[in-house]
Amino acid sequence: MIKVMLIAWYIFVGVIWLSSAYVIFENVIFPEYPDRVYKKDVIESCIDTLVAASIALIIALLPNFIVAVIQWIVSLCH
Repeated sequence: MIKVMLIAWYIFVGVIWLSSAYVIFENVIFPEYPDRVYKKDVIESCIDTLVAASIALIIALLPNFIVAVIQWIVSLCH
């Protein structure tokens, strides 16, 4: 059951990350003026998406770290 919940958690965080990536890249993918797509905008969007991916990865893996710390503390007590 815990594995199912973790998979659901990863999917939830992934959907949120994909939504934020779409919002970040929206102006680059669908520009208001197609002849005015600049490298600077694309690079800024890539950097913003990488930051969002890092935050999403940390949030997604946080339950694993919490459980590992709890197991470590319990193993110290035995």
